[in-house]
Amino acid sequence: MKITLILLLMIWGGLVSCSSPSKPGHTRKDINKFSTHELNSLRRGIAVMKERSKKDPSDPRGWIYQAAIHGTYAIPGQDDWNQCKHGHSRFFLSWHRMYLYYFERILREASGDPSLTLPYWNYAKEANRSIPMAFLQPPTAENSLYEPIRLDSANAGGIFITGAYKATDAMTALNFDDVNDGLDGFSSLLADVPHRDVHGAVGGLMADPINAALDPLFFLHHANIDRLWEGWLLLRNERHNPTDDDWLRNHKFNFYDENKKAVILSGQEILDTAKQLNYRYDDYTTTPEPIELTQRVELQPLQVGQQEKLIAAYDYQEKPFFLGQRQTKVDLSLESTAKQKLRSLIRVPGSRNIDAKSLSGKIKLILGDLKADAPIEGYFEVYIDLPIDLEETKINPDRPEFVGLLSFFDVWGHHDTLSKHTIRVDLSHFDFLSARGDSFTIMFLRRGMEVPGHKEPPHFNGNPSIGSIKLTLK
Repeated sequence: MKITLILLLMIWGGLVSCSSPSKPGHTRKDINKFSTHELNSLRRGIAVMKERSKKDPSDPRGWIYQAAIHGTYAIPGQDDWNQCKHGHSRFFLSWHRMYLYYFERILREASGDPSLTLPYWNYAKEANRSIPMAFLQPPTAENSLYEPIRLDSANAGGIFITGAYKATDAMTALNFDDVNDGLDGFSSLLADVPHRDVHGAVGGLMADPINAALDPLFFLHHANIDRLWEGWLLLRNERHNPTDDDWLRNHKFNFYDENKKAVILSGQEILDTAKQLNYRYDDYTTTPEPIELTQRVELQPLQVGQQEKLIAAYDYQEKPFFLGQRQTKVDLSLESTAKQKLRSLIRVPGSRNIDAKSLSGKIKLILGDLKADAPIEGYFEVYIDLPIDLEETKINPDRPEFVGLLSFFDVWGHHDTLSKHTIRVDLSHFDFLSARGDSFTIMFLRRGMEVPGHKEPPHFNGNPSIGSIKLTLK
């Protein structure tokens, strides 16, 4: 493996010393920085688009038609509907950039305000982990930004996003694409967190990839994902977009502009937002805390004959493992040689001081054959070996036992159905091996469903299930 050493590199919020692109004509801003005039233009633009759909459903500048380009259940459909690239498609970021670019142009024209830009929702900031107030008040049809089909916890107005906002794993990745089918590249990691988990946390239309673009919040969420992509590139240190013809030129996608004209874009035409698309962002901060990169390992393909070692596994394919209303636990047993191998990587048994080699993300928790029979709202926090008697109020992503998030967005009803989810696990989570037996417990905790003032957790359907659980060591 090629090791890239970055000595004591501290980048506050992902960007302080990085240079910004030259200033173009339009600057996308945080929704919480929008003036009253800008909010009125945004509401007016969306209202006009919705009215266009009522008058002429075939108008490609209408709200329903634009949402259908992303996804729709409508039958019969149009050739340019249901185009979106979700899951771990390597076109996830480029396709959505193209989609938002032409949507923004249509929105600007519909609003009558030539200075209007698409805002983004920066939920990395603690104060922004609730739905922007303009999208909640007034809660009437006259407010084109309000959508009643969301989770009550989201539309209640309080902070409802917990661990789902963190893009740290994605930002520390050096590869854009996945390596060894590991779902470990920047694009896949960002598609998981925060992308998928925020979709689930908002719930309602946003939890269903087919209907998601019908909620105005969708466009703010994806503007933020687009902004994080730019922020990742500005971190430099070998980070770059794909350079192959397949990503740059061979795949072309169809859209419409504000004049109803059909247009086609490819990856090579959207690489520089300032020069090619005439927009930039007002802030490229990527994470709420410093990103500390004392050592990074550039992922390389496995050599011929090299395999990942199975540490523990449980196969539920004949009888899937269903996730319950609140907490769901499963015990996994270690393979015979796994305990000794893991101990060899722990410098001091019983402590969290681990060998530097473990920083490469060698251990992967693979959740396979994900299924659901309806859109799944909310998301799941995943923990390994929490204390048995720990109160739920004390369980949060800041605990050392937290290993990642699981969302079922993309699993139900999507043409690019995702059936596997991978969580990278730091070896420090296995210090319990020095004092315990040969098994451990994985706990899935449902989040994003809590309503302020309500003690009872809400009911949900969809029957989310996992077909297999594996822990592997590279």
